[in-house]
Amino acid sequence: AFVRHAQAGHNVDEALVMNPDNHLTEIGREQAHAARAAIAGEALRSAELIITSPLMRAMQTTALLLGDDDAGVRVMVHQIGTERWSAPCDEGTRKSELLETVPERFRQWE
Repeated sequence: AFVRHAQAGHNVDEALVMNPDNHLTEIGREQAHAARAAIAGEALRSAELIITSPLMRAMQTTALLLGDDDAGVRVMVHQIGTERWSAPCDEGTRKSELLETVPERFRQWE
């Protein structure tokens, strides 16, 4: 399964396009929670491998879709899922900083 992201700050506030690695908005978190109970969440929990971008908004979406029960699904954080750079909002956070803040399941980068 391949995960992008729910609504992030720069999707609704043009000024945030200039901020790197925007987080999900409250609506984005609600979208991911709703998707968890729908087919998207089911698809992730039944996948053999989930590929997510190292951008915070994608990792937050993946974590919310999986919820507390990740069903032992392997999560690969890989830049292949990252957007093409079009503005500072597409710049990620340094890996060393991300590893201090992301859930344990994302700390095994491949």
